[in-house]
Amino acid sequence: MVNKSLGKDKDEIILDQRPAFFKIFNQLVENRLKIPPQFVRDVLIGIPKRIILETSYGSCWSVKVVKTDDGDVFLGDDWQKFVEDNLLQEHDFLLFHYDHGDRCFTVQIFDKSGVERTNQEVANSGTKNLDQHTTHVQPREKSQSREEGATLQEFCSQHPFFETNIKRYNVNPPFLMIIPKSFAEKHFQKAKTKITLKNIEGKEWEVNYTINGGNFVFVGGWTRFVRDNKLKIGNVCIFELIGEKVLQVHISDD
Repeated sequence: MVNKSLGKDKDEIILDQRPAFFKIFNQLVENRLKIPPQFVRDVLIGIPKRIILETSYGSCWSVKVVKTDDGDVFLGDDWQKFVEDNLLQEHDFLLFHYDHGDRCFTVQIFDKSGVERTNQEVANSGTKNLDQHTTHVQPREKSQSREEGATLQEFCSQHPFFETNIKRYNVNPPFLMIIPKSFAEKHFQKAKTKITLKNIEGKEWEVNYTINGGNFVFVGGWTRFVRDNKLKIGNVCIFELIGEKVLQVHISDD
């Protein structure tokens, strides 16, 4: 496993204990990206349906995970969108660090000279500045929303939002919700505070937002929200920031 951040001066090397793998981008064959089998076997336990890709400059994409009949695991649908948005070129070096709790890969991108790509470079190359978009949620299998006549596949908003699949730890002890780092750092203060969650019926719940072990989480009050809204493992939720410290929560009924 690779445990050092690349593209740094010797005195600035930062140790990273998260499991990792790297890929050399090949434009001719990378319409999807194969995750190394050993990484799948040793690290990616309980393969999720979707994974978040977060660049080192803070933008996110939700990407479908595909497992073939012979056991290979790929980043499939939406990987091409990540490629296009980040202007990946032949022989770019991609370093993937995995956060198991968030089901998220932090992706560092280096050009063939060994220099890490920045958000400003992407913007200057004619692509819209990725910082304008907190999370890129791509089309996926339809999830029936509790909003009459709508599906979460059709969801779009002018407001910032992020998507998550409900996992065991969200609805069972320790009862917490992890917020994507890029979303939390951009829209919430770096201190404990209260956040209001609203469902589609307009009912409100106050939850405690805090930073725990490097994760940005909802804790106190989250348990009541889970129980009152009958959340279960496999639900898809979209958290839409509709006001200062107010999130509208759209819930699927998968």
